[in-house]
Amino acid sequence: MLVRMNPFAVFLMCGTYLATPIWVAGSSCHSVANGSFSDPGSWDCGCVPTACDTVVISHQLWIDGPLDFTSPVLWITAEGVLSSNAVFRLLPDSRTVLVDGQLTAEHVLFATLDSVLVNGSIIADTLSIYNCTFTNRGFIDVPALLGVSFWCDYFFNYGQVVTDLLVSYSAFANDSAIVCTKAGMTDLYNTGNVTVNGSLLISSFLENGADATLSISDTLLVVQYMDNYGYIGCDQFINGDSVGTAFSHIYTGGLLQCNGVINGENGYLYGPGTLCISGHSENHGLVSGPIRVCDTTPTNSTAPFMDVHDGSVFLPVYGCGGVACSTVGVPEPIADALFVLSPQPAAESFTIRYKRFQDIGSVTLRDATGRAVRSINGPFGETILVQREVLRAGLYIVVINGRDGHPITSSKAIFSGE
Repeated sequence: MLVRMNPFAVFLMCGTYLATPIWVAGSSCHSVANGSFSDPGSWDCGCVPTACDTVVISHQLWIDGPLDFTSPVLWITAEGVLSSNAVFRLLPDSRTVLVDGQLTAEHVLFATLDSVLVNGSIIADTLSIYNCTFTNRGFIDVPALLGVSFWCDYFFNYGQVVTDLLVSYSAFANDSAIVCTKAGMTDLYNTGNVTVNGSLLISSFLENGADATLSISDTLLVVQYMDNYGYIGCDQFINGDSVGTAFSHIYTGGLLQCNGVINGENGYLYGPGTLCISGHSENHGLVSGPIRVCDTTPTNSTAPFMDVHDGSVFLPVYGCGGVACSTVGVPEPIADALFVLSPQPAAESFTIRYKRFQDIGSVTLRDATGRAVRSINGPFGETILVQREVLRAGLYIVVINGRDGHPITSSKAIFSGE
């Protein structure tokens, strides 16, 4: 079921991918020799290129000291190198940046308004990104901090990113390789490989694709939503905290493998994929089947097969205790009781079909921030019609609540444009 707009699809539809272009936009300045960026002799215009509409660097140029630079278009060609021993800032009037060569500085700050495309490399202690769509198809090496502002539309990675601390308040989509020591992210869409040699905090949404790998040596903390279709491995998985309610799904074909698991009081964990635990586990929230829980050191023989269980459980939960996580395969699709929403996306209304409709007490719609915007009370028949009415276009969470008021399961739905 399609429940959201894939960020890679948005990227392609919006046309933000640029093959190596040649711009003809008003005045242009081209480098003509290796030398200082501020030396007029380095440029065909015989001037420092601060007033040019297009700046093209095809030589090795260096900048002494910090520089605040503005140009509607900056193009570092495959032969070009721009180096700075301090801070290099591209200010908001710099609209488009293309790095086919190499950009090196102590700190690179992009405040561009449109797009940045890297086919070559950026090497900097710190890389700060504001107000743009950033696409990497090359190599980014940032030993200290890679920071992405919430003003940035998307960060797309089709190349390699290596950094110590990765902090992103924007939608971050990875289709290749990321290695970092620790990370805090609002949204991560992963269809490639991500390695975190520390902890990963997801404050809003994590989607791990069917062929994706997410490896975390320490703690994975999910505050709101997780959809796992592939492989996630971590030392400790924490679902939900005091800040938000977490809805985490391990879908058919998905495997979440951890040493320890804590499903918090406001944590909701759903299948029908596999959770494999090799250490201590606690459930204080809800584990909702169908789901497979494999504990390599089992102490509890009843569902949900966790060491501490003072929360809720909805069957079926299938146990496979006493087996090594390395031997746990991906289960075949289970004939589950998850509900179906159609059509999706919906213009004016959609229908909920749920196999155990007799168990439903109410249906809650939550917006992308988790705020309840609609509540529909039972009893229900085999189908439930949800009208859009005054709801805005966008992503919503559909929560099925039992007769006791506790959530049974959830999924995502989209109302299309106004």
